[in-house]
Amino acid sequence: MILIVFAHPYPSRSNANIPLLNSVSDLDNVVVSDLYEKYPDFHISVKTEQQLLEQAKLIVFQFPFYWYNVPALLKQWQESVLTRGFAFGKTDADRELRGKPCMAVVTTGHEGLSYQSNGYDCHTMEEFLRPLEQMALHCKMQYQPPIILHQAHRAKHEELLSTGQVYRQRILDLYQHAGSLNE
Repeated sequence: MILIVFAHPYPSRSNANIPLLNSVSDLDNVVVSDLYEKYPDFHISVKTEQQLLEQAKLIVFQFPFYWYNVPALLKQWQESVLTRGFAFGKTDADRELRGKPCMAVVTTGHEGLSYQSNGYDCHTMEEFLRPLEQMALHCKMQYQPPIILHQAHRAKHEELLSTGQVYRQRILDLYQHAGSLNE
């Protein structure tokens, strides 16, 4: 299964995240866990989310980049779901996510050139996403390069289609590779 942990607090206002999600949600084996739809009160079912993670061969985190971080509910999800004895611990038995590839699909409001040391945002997206990468490394997951769509609110239909095709192909390739590793 391909698990997409989708965290958008305002999906009805999304210019890019919903079309991107739609570009992959029809694939076989894709399960979308829409955190803001499932947990509007922020009371996360840890057991449910851990079961989804256990079944997944590939984990995708899709979200808009807000205030240089993941949305609040995704951060809470990380803190609640990725517990000692499940996602990390002293033994391999404590690492249910070990070896699973994961990647982020991120939309931003600023242009790509803004994310440089000499740009408006003073840091690269790789630097801003370092906590997500470190989370994956701590859980012994295989962190994959992210897909980033800059200036998502201004993205034209053609750019959304192109990025959606890249997204679709990347998860198909990663899923196929993950399946061959687990056989």
